[in-house]
Amino acid sequence: MPARAYRGLLHAGAVAAALLLGGLAVLVTVDVVARNLGWGTLPWILEVSEYCLPLATFLVAPWLLSRSEHVRVDVLLTLLPRRAARGLELAADAAGFAVCAVFVAGQAVRFVKQYGESGLKAKTPLIGTGVMIDESALRGMGEEAVGVVGALLWSPTLQNPANQTFMKMAEAKLGRTPAYFHAIMYSSGRWITEAANALGGQVEDREKLVAAIRRAIETTPDPRGPIKLDDWGNPTENVYILRVDPLGGKLATTVIHTYPAVSQFWTYKPEEFLKSPPYTRDYPPAKP
Repeated sequence: MPARAYRGLLHAGAVAAALLLGGLAVLVTVDVVARNLGWGTLPWILEVSEYCLPLATFLVAPWLLSRSEHVRVDVLLTLLPRRAARGLELAADAAGFAVCAVFVAGQAVRFVKQYGESGLKAKTPLIGTGVMIDESALRGMGEEAVGVVGALLWSPTLQNPANQTFMKMAEAKLGRTPAYFHAIMYSSGRWITEAANALGGQVEDREKLVAAIRRAIETTPDPRGPIKLDDWGNPTENVYILRVDPLGGKLATTVIHTYPAVSQFWTYKPEEFLKSPPYTRDYPPAKP
């Protein structure tokens, strides 16, 4: 009975995440269409997306953990006896569920604050996801966040012309520094608008619309920097290593390193990578 209830809880989280993303997609579409038809905009759409995206991520993560469909390193598991490996997997699943629950409830602000209060900051550097130190969370943090490092596709401090234009517009509209979610939703809206304009508003032909959106993605200057799509439709774009620093009397994420034009294949040649078997417990073979 407890196992069934646990599986039901995981499934409920996954369903809730799917509903959140589906609802957000509908809202964004309505907002873009309404704005282009001159009916105005949904003033709260940016804030809603800012909370829905990380919330959906952490709601679905425990379900992915339970199905082993997340990115995982299982070198140690392959070296342990089956019973011990299973116990370690269950412990990792439980830990993942607990961490996700904490981040859904308190987001990153509470975690970083407690990290600072624990005394670990002087001993152990904190490296997390880029969203953990994104402006959506950073505005609620204090000195405890200084020095925290993460990786993300965008930062408010990027100096390219497209980002400077976006920052000026977003800060005037929001009255505060925009977050990562504002930037990516802004990009998506621009691509759809540029594609619709290029087709003269004739968006009924699906193939033409998709091709126009693809051209817009690759040709429209973006706050994140240059973007190209590979043969599989996945973006190749910069990844920025960010550090929280005091800047102009407040905290900001500054770029300390840039990995340019990162593809889904990283440094592998696509042809060679796709010939390889999928990652399993047996491949690549574990080396003691």
